[in-house]
Amino acid sequence: GINNVCKTGSVGIPSLTITAGVFDEETGKELGYNEIGEVCITGSSLMKGYYKRKEETENVLRKHEEDGKVWLHTGDLGYIDEDGFLFIIGRIKRMITRFDGHKVFPVNIESLVARHKEVKNCSAVGVADMDRTQGHYPVVFVEFINDIDDKTDLCKKIFKECNALLEERGRPVAIVPIDKIPLTGSGKNDFRTLEKENET
Repeated sequence: GINNVCKTGSVGIPSLTITAGVFDEETGKELGYNEIGEVCITGSSLMKGYYKRKEETENVLRKHEEDGKVWLHTGDLGYIDEDGFLFIIGRIKRMITRFDGHKVFPVNIESLVARHKEVKNCSAVGVADMDRTQGHYPVVFVEFINDIDDKTDLCKKIFKECNALLEERGRPVAIVPIDKIPLTGSGKNDFRTLEKENET
């Protein structure tokens, strides 16, 4: 049956003791198939909380009004398809919210930019919107492989491609070459540092 199948990009179907759901972060409402929201899980094998860390526990384990169950909020963005397969597309903290409230997912931009053979690494981060009092817009920092001479032309080419292939409100406003993308201790892109360095 379908249980033996795994779809590309999916983390699979939750086990029998766990129920996964996707919820709108703002309203707390459970979303339908293929709608993107925060992935939450509930079930008998759920953790009881962080040891002696009440505030963090309350932030992660929340009782939902609608069903009275305690759900673990994972901080992951994802969706569930019609067959019950769960897909994770990124972290909520990484989401970039524009001035008009539209949410941009860095992973959509990064996967497009990373397809270029000259790109060694890239990170899309939210930079404060200078023209408005609120909101951020996406800027992509690109680390090219060493022997690339004309980074400016390549950045223009990638920018054009993003404009052609991404929906209007999900496009980066700039592609910026960078010598080296900072990494966290665990070797992941340190987008927080990039954001801080580009706040002004």
